[in-house]
Amino acid sequence: MDYRKMERLLETFSNQQSDYLQLEPILVDVSKTGVVRFRWELIQPLIRYKLKSVLDEAYSGVKNIPDDDKDLSRQLLERFDRFKEPPFTIQRLCELLVEPKRWYKRRSPLLRGLEKSLLVVSTVEPDLSWMSKEQLVTSDEGKERLMLQQQELTCAENMITNDNTQSDSAFTSVSNKRPMVELSEADSTVTNGFDDIDLQRQHDRSPPTKKHCTDTNEDDSHPSDTASSTTSSPHEAVSNFIKF
Repeated sequence: MDYRKMERLLETFSNQQSDYLQLEPILVDVSKTGVVRFRWELIQPLIRYKLKSVLDEAYSGVKNIPDDDKDLSRQLLERFDRFKEPPFTIQRLCELLVEPKRWYKRRSPLLRGLEKSLLVVSTVEPDLSWMSKEQLVTSDEGKERLMLQQQELTCAENMITNDNTQSDSAFTSVSNKRPMVELSEADSTVTNGFDDIDLQRQHDRSPPTKKHCTDTNEDDSHPSDTASSTTSSPHEAVSNFIKF
């Protein structure tokens, strides 16, 4: 929605249906967001025009309007005129004005709903922040400020990109300079030597083989053969020499 265009239309609003159709998006926006984006003195005539239209439509086709209903319609308009700022129920009020038949099918509940939305004292301030933003963009000082902000943002992004690039390049250079470890023949021999030691330990722990047991038993079972093959004792040698 073009707020500046709507503001110009509000300034020239003349309580005509054709003018209201152009400005109806303003009430629709308030009914959805609850935010009044224009000065109250500009938007108040538009809302009052719609309120009176809804009241008139509620009594359309009624020949004899009760006096109480007439008084209620008048009181609603007078109460609305007392507000110097938007009532804090402005969102609900605009909901009832934009789509009255959506909420109430009969006239009496609609009037009571409008009455409740106007029986308040608290008000809210319009949100005119879009005006300051628009002035910031259109003024020369604002344009320069925006350019500086964009430049600072660009510089910050470039610094971050450069830091990431330098970090990646430094990591790559360190990786390239790292010496390659190669096993020489001596290292291989040492490694094989440790393997041989492990194999020898495993062999020592293994049980004796059948051949080994057989050799041992044979040595123990023939002591006479071993004794006969050895030299006689000294006494036997002297005795044999005397006999000779």
